[in-house]
Amino acid sequence: MDCDYLVSLDIGSESMACCMLRNVSGDVEASLIDLQENGPALVGDDRGPFYALMDGATISPRLRTRFALVDGRVPQPLPDAHAELDLIVRPHVPGPDAERSLFRYFFRSEREASLGAHKWLPNPKIIYQLAAKGYLPEVLDETGRPLELDPTQLMQHMITQVVRNFVLRSSQPPGGRGGKRR
Repeated sequence: MDCDYLVSLDIGSESMACCMLRNVSGDVEASLIDLQENGPALVGDDRGPFYALMDGATISPRLRTRFALVDGRVPQPLPDAHAELDLIVRPHVPGPDAERSLFRYFFRSEREASLGAHKWLPNPKIIYQLAAKGYLPEVLDETGRPLELDPTQLMQHMITQVVRNFVLRSSQPPGGRGGKRR
């Protein structure tokens, strides 16, 4: 392997998983990364966010793909730098840009996640496969005007933010499995 990391995201209809191959002194080690690890830091609650669960009790390493888009956080047009926002600076510590992302990845409760007030990002597979603007909700820029969203750019930003903040800033060692008891 000629690189330090190889990251593979499986973006599904309901959740995404991440496998990371890491080059450690010439040996390749694989990890299933716990994409929900930094949820408590982003919702500001030690009990954690409304987690995706595997068996009703074990927190899944998968991240729900039910993301909300937040009004008033970005300028028009969506700048390339938005993809590289630091939502997390190190494991369990929110970054300076946590409130600047167009995306909201975690919610405090099932009730909060189900409230109709959110502008939900459609299933990422639909956005990727169809690249259709008609599936995106209207989101307002920082001045209150409708934000022109390009579906491909939106997917690129979401994937980049997930990898930068939930994969590369994970505390998991190579070979870690993810998943912990709630």
